[in-house]
Amino acid sequence: MKILASALSLAVVLGSATAQTARAPAQWTLWGSLTGETVYLPGISLGISRTVGQLGALDLSVRGVLDVVLIPASESPIPLPAPLLGADVLFSGPVGDLTVYGGPGVGTFLGDAFWVSGTAGLRDSFGEGRWGYFGEVKARYAWAQASNLTPGVRLGLTYRF
Repeated sequence: MKILASALSLAVVLGSATAQTARAPAQWTLWGSLTGETVYLPGISLGISRTVGQLGALDLSVRGVLDVVLIPASESPIPLPAPLLGADVLFSGPVGDLTVYGGPGVGTFLGDAFWVSGTAGLRDSFGEGRWGYFGEVKARYAWAQASNLTPGVRLGLTYRF
């Protein structure tokens, strides 16, 4: 949580301290990435977000995400795909040429486990086009039969429209 709070504070301070050009935020963004859960579980991630407003100098977005992570199973010779469905509230703002974002989230593993999470990341676009890239870190605190904290990363592409 300290990393998330630091990233948001930095975005507010630097965003208000620098002269900014007028920008119209994209209303919708598609997110696609490779993901790593608890450092060693690989997967893919697909998401869609919508800008819903502003809070001071920060844009406010809501993002839905589907992660499909490969989980080793003792009775199977191959890892099994595990769908993780979540939603994030993202606060974002410019810091130099990059956009810093972060926020809380919630989710479920098909109703068997639930979590609360925090996400912090950086994103930018390729030139003036609609395509971009991002990198983020996340932490989920999940509970089902036992509680655990799972860190993870996402590295991928965005498309804004």
